[in-house]
Amino acid sequence: TRLAPDAYDRAANDRVYAALGQEAAKTVAAGYTAILDAVFLAPEERRAAAAIAARAGVPFAGFWLTAAPEVLAGRLDRRQGDASDADRAILARQLALDPGPLDWHRLDAEREAAALAKTARDMI
Repeated sequence: TRLAPDAYDRAANDRVYAALGQEAAKTVAAGYTAILDAVFLAPEERRAAAAIAARAGVPFAGFWLTAAPEVLAGRLDRRQGDASDADRAILARQLALDPGPLDWHRLDAEREAAALAKTARDMI
């Protein structure tokens, strides 16, 4: 079921990132690796993710995946049966926003998934 547009307002976004952070903190405290898969468009969201690792005393690697807008749109068009509400309108809104300074590792997400995963693993 698709969510209503207000499910993506700032307050809802803050709640989602807070919940992701809480789960990640519990995960690393238990001795496991946590992977947070989200847009992390705002600098404060990226800083909060890094802070979770810092508080736990574990390494952190942030990855910023990039791809041409037409590649991203094509991928959205081909999605079927997943939980994402993303569509071309949401993509356009995200691409219009300035993510601010990016100090995460930049990865070319137009590459094959296996090669991209290998690059990320090698960086860790």
